Amino acid sequence: MSDKGSFISLCKFIAICAVYLLTGCGTDEGFDQNALVVPTGYLRFVHSLSEGPEFNVQFEGQQFSGFNFGDVTPDQLVRPQIASDIAFSYFDGVNVKEVSTISVNVDVGHTVTVIITGTLAKPQIVIIDEPTEINDLDVSVVIAHSASSAFSSYDFYITQGNEPLSEPIALLSQYESSQTLSLVPASDYRLRIVEPNSTTVVWD
Repeated sequence: MSDKGSFISLCKFIAICAVYLLTGCGTDEGFDQNALVVPTGYLRFVHSLSEGPEFNVQFEGQQFSGFNFGDVTPDQLVRPQIASDIAFSYFDGVNVKEVSTISVNVDVGHTVTVIITGTLAKPQIVIIDEPTEINDLDVSVVIAHSASSAFSSYDFYITQGNEPLSEPIALLSQYESSQTLSLVPASDYRLRIVEPNSTTVVWD
């Protein structure tokens, strides 16, 4: 066997021994496997700026391009309890224009949703912070009033099927969001938006 082959075999042997040693450590009395769990947090982004072009979203050295109105990104793993600097920008054909920047701190075990809304001249950021882990038997729902052209407050209702309106689940002003709501899973939920103190439905 050549010296090079012997060296490679030796490296493989050392690596295998190291794996066995690490595995053996886990059997020691007092070893806590939970101590090896890496804390996590998540970010997601929502493009709710109706007059906005395709945005680029930059955070923690990553970038989403071609982010259009109505798009929602997949959840992105981030380092929790460390501020994440986020920048929204777009290309106007000549230069990259920065729209808005924000710094977000994600708690361990939480998902933070960052909604960009408003107008290009006056962008607004809505933040929704909720635990990542929810009851497996329930559906977690958060409602945000992110319509830039609707300045009024509205009542928000969630009903099933043809249930009549009863009590609103939230009264939200512009750029406000509700608390996290837990609902029993069903396929016939309806979200209805109603003018306050009336039965006039503006969205169903």
